[in-house]
Amino acid sequence: MKKQLFFALFFGGLTSLAVAQTGTSENLAPEKSAEVDRAVEVVEALTAPSMKGRGYASGGDKLAADYIANEFKSIGVEPVGASYLHGFNVSVNTFPDRMEVQLNNNELLTAGVDYIVDAASPAIMGVFKPVIVNRKQVSDLMVLRDKIRDAKETFILVDNTSREGETKEQSARIDKLIDELKTKQEIQLRGVIVYDNSRLPVWSSATHQNPRPTIYLYGETDLSSLKTVKVTIDATLQAMHATQNVMAMVKGMEKPDSFIVFTAHYDHVGMMGKNVYYPGANNGASGVAMLLALAKHYQLIKPKYSVLFVAFGGYELGNAGANAFIAAPPVLLENIRFSFTFDFAAKGSDGLMVVTGTKYPELFKQMNQINTEYKLLPAIKSAPGAPPSEYNVLSNKGIPSWSIFSLGGGSPALHNLNDTADTAPFTKFKNYLNLIIRLVEKIK
Repeated sequence: MKKQLFFALFFGGLTSLAVAQTGTSENLAPEKSAEVDRAVEVVEALTAPSMKGRGYASGGDKLAADYIANEFKSIGVEPVGASYLHGFNVSVNTFPDRMEVQLNNNELLTAGVDYIVDAASPAIMGVFKPVIVNRKQVSDLMVLRDKIRDAKETFILVDNTSREGETKEQSARIDKLIDELKTKQEIQLRGVIVYDNSRLPVWSSATHQNPRPTIYLYGETDLSSLKTVKVTIDATLQAMHATQNVMAMVKGMEKPDSFIVFTAHYDHVGMMGKNVYYPGANNGASGVAMLLALAKHYQLIKPKYSVLFVAFGGYELGNAGANAFIAAPPVLLENIRFSFTFDFAAKGSDGLMVVTGTKYPELFKQMNQINTEYKLLPAIKSAPGAPPSEYNVLSNKGIPSWSIFSLGGGSPALHNLNDTADTAPFTKFKNYLNLIIRLVEKIK
């Protein structure tokens, strides 16, 4: 459905007129769930193959940023300053071209399914005879040194399939030794393969390159028959990659110098070679859909406080976008009344998780009261903390902040190929949106 049609359905006719005239929250949700249709459309656009996984190879981050900027412009919210785009530089390791792994002379393995490469892997090309060790041999430093000495200019393959008999402390020590195989400059290895027949690790992004590549191998493989590994990895470290945050705002009617900030990250982990991309539907794209839905609401119903919308880039690179925002804030940080960060916004059948919700007990109480009164979501829970995110960057600067995740059905995929638009259920998206709108009205 075209966005013009969406706007006509969502805000057209008598419903739009009634909301615009009253300015109240009584008409927040039209009978039709056109806002959900539009959110699905946004996620489909951001997860399309043409977006390159919204990563940093082949300009995927710029394509996504331009899309969001155009959406802000179409909605009619103002840019912050002269442009919606606010640039900064990042260091990022990328895999823009060939990515091939072949065991013996068998068919090429499939990236993201049969294996992943460590995000900090450098380029390599060649055929290698792997030296195979198990976890027990890794833990025996004398044996490990001999194995490494034998390997020298080839790959060492760690059979990571069994931790039987290991204590927690032993497991941690072996895992650290495996990491050192990947990262220690003085070790004379061409590369490392970590084999595990239970699962692949979560893929990520990296701001640097390790001394040697690491391949995580998955699936049923007969290591006893493994004679050769053919590897081609095209990797490019972009030490000064130009990327951007995307920002827009709506000026407040009563207190324009005070701000409510809504944020989400639009970037994702991008491409693993030229043929495989990570869509990032729930992880990232759904938060942007929430951001755009809120922008449309506040463009039509002017808020008391000014509202700032920030789609962060560089989230997958150590919160680079949030750090750039703090380094050159578009508004005085002390004028921010509250900041909401949205991620994993496409679920909701089990409610919401609010990171450090109880840090602001009165607002959290009001959130639950609204939820109970309007029967919006099954539950609202509070978590004491979360992995480092843009929320942490803002909160650490003294900005009152929450990071909110929706809970429940849909794919649990994180940084893998299954986080696609068709697995994002948007179970309670409209109710989630209306909850946030009603809650903002309570902020003093």
